[in-house]
Amino acid sequence: MFAKQIQNGLDLTDEAKNITAVYDTSLEPGQDVPLHFHNDLEELYYILSGYGNMTIGDEKKEISRNDVVYIPKTAPHSLTNTGNVPLRFVTLSVKVKGDKENIPYIS
Repeated sequence: MFAKQIQNGLDLTDEAKNITAVYDTSLEPGQDVPLHFHNDLEELYYILSGYGNMTIGDEKKEISRNDVVYIPKTAPHSLTNTGNVPLRFVTLSVKVKGDKENIPYIS
């Protein structure tokens, strides 16, 4: 059995076949995750609290509590806390081998 607390990210590369990491992240008001991309990872962000602006490729949308954001591999993405309270979210990073069909980025 594998059970650990998420503290500064949880590397799962030795335990899971395709899941590489889980992160519990908090962005202070005005703070951001700068624009970046991953060559071999898909990500899911699950927003726990707060709100902000999510950018994936050419799409931009305000996100808030209970939103789930899908980020395909190689898609440039960034997130900015536009609120006045911390924006807290969980990130799940999954290793991807092949291409997937188009999936909406934000639900």
